[in-house]
Amino acid sequence: MTERIIISIFSLFIVSACVDDELCTGKGTNEIKLLFVESGTESPIKVTLDSIAVSGRPENYPVIADTTVTALALTVDPARTLTKFIFYAKSKIDTVLYGRIDTLILSYEVTPKLISVECGPEFIYSDLDTIRFTFDSLQIIESHFLPEVETNIKIYY
Repeated sequence: MTERIIISIFSLFIVSACVDDELCTGKGTNEIKLLFVESGTESPIKVTLDSIAVSGRPENYPVIADTTVTALALTVDPARTLTKFIFYAKSKIDTVLYGRIDTLILSYEVTPKLISVECGPEFIYSDLDTIRFTFDSLQIIESHFLPEVETNIKIYY
């Protein structure tokens, strides 16, 4: 009898360890997707960024460095409901090089959702809002953080 119990428990551990990873993959993400557009128009523009930092990380540890983008995905802090991004950019007008620093402070809700006992919780990010920004203007297109969303925030630059 005890042999059957031991075999049953051992089988249960093996089955638990072999849970398909795809079953445990939730639909939530902590990435927001930004699209840069020209102020006054809806035309996407390329922005050259020296770096993007997240406030609160040691010495504003850069998230992204030396890149030119039209669209960009950034990860919000999963341990908080606010994340502050600092954008360092350069632009050249005629032969003069100008530096630009912009700030974007986002708020959002983080809600745990239990997928299953084997998988544990996933975190749902929603209610995206801006606390402060220094860009010309911006528009929140989608307030839920989902992988299939193409743009969460349109930034007029």
